[in-house]
Amino acid sequence: MKHIYALLALLGLSIHASAQIKESDETPAYVTIGAGTGVLSFFGEMNIDNEISTFSNIRSGFHFNAERRLGNYFGVALEGLFGSVAHNQRSASLNLNRNFESAITQLGVSGSFHFDNDRLLKRSSAFSPYLAAGFAYIKFDPYGDLKNKNGTPYHYWSNGLITDLAENDPHAYNANVIFRDYVYESQLTDSGSNYARNSFSIPLTFGLKWKFSEPLEGRFFTTYTITMSDYLDNYSDDAKNDQFLYTGFSVHYSIRKKKETASPFKNVDFVGLAKDDMDKDGIPDWSDKCPDTPVGVKVNSKGCPPDDDKDGVPNYIDKESNTAKGLVVDRYGITIDSAYLARQQAARAAVKIIRTQMIAESPPNMKSSAKTCRRHAHCWHRLP
Repeated sequence: MKHIYALLALLGLSIHASAQIKESDETPAYVTIGAGTGVLSFFGEMNIDNEISTFSNIRSGFHFNAERRLGNYFGVALEGLFGSVAHNQRSASLNLNRNFESAITQLGVSGSFHFDNDRLLKRSSAFSPYLAAGFAYIKFDPYGDLKNKNGTPYHYWSNGLITDLAENDPHAYNANVIFRDYVYESQLTDSGSNYARNSFSIPLTFGLKWKFSEPLEGRFFTTYTITMSDYLDNYSDDAKNDQFLYTGFSVHYSIRKKKETASPFKNVDFVGLAKDDMDKDGIPDWSDKCPDTPVGVKVNSKGCPPDDDKDGVPNYIDKESNTAKGLVVDRYGITIDSAYLARQQAARAAVKIIRTQMIAESPPNMKSSAKTCRRHAHCWHRLP
């Protein structure tokens, strides 16, 4: 029951997820792993002339599964089943009052056919059936409830009672009624056959998948297993091998391959980029601190031309190669001092005088244009 509660809790956590998977989200599953629980019912000789309810013979089990989908239609899986099968038989025939319980371990492989193959049903369908058939190794070991907790053997009478003495015992009148404790304490053996307690089996499965989300799905299924032994119950009264039915629910998680996306740098030549040198100074662009050095100018290891007086103007431009430290210079490396400013002011005054004289000597139509240009500084360059 603990297995069932755990699966129901997982189902409750997953129920909020979408039941319909968008096709655009579907990616092929590399492998799907799952585990679940269920109930087992036995079919063998003890099913004959049985007066006990079928429900008293049901046992629990749990299983695991790892499946690899091969294309759209088929899959292959490794499977394991752990649990027990049992049967309790009461009959008017005294020799048919018998019981057994056997732990079973079954490991095998199976092939499956999936209906969500994009032909019968879409791969993204929320619900889809599947079929599976396999071949497995099975180990079993039948035990019987032959004594009560005090070690007293059970004796079945024709009137349906169980006592501590046989019905034909001379002292049967002193017999005490006892009851089974349903503890299977005695290993069962067949006096006529030393049979193997392992065999092979063929499990046949029909199931229904319910996809909670892209990676998570639940499976309801029933598996009918045909064993190649007639001794799961320790009895071989007919020529038909024993079978059992396993009905259960499991939760499966799909491990999917990461979607392959084209790299935005797929066609980028990083080796070539590392060697690029746009200003041809011998220093690659990625480490060039002065990327626009004119061709032919000598540079240092950082790609910058020398600046001997450290005024911020490289030698090939600097018109004053020995500027004192801390002085402000123009773009040609000339010191900006009072003399420099006086020269600039004188030059501007001279230009103004020349322009005034040119306007005074110009024809009337040129004077009109000059007046207009005075109001619009952007056209001063058009004056003669």
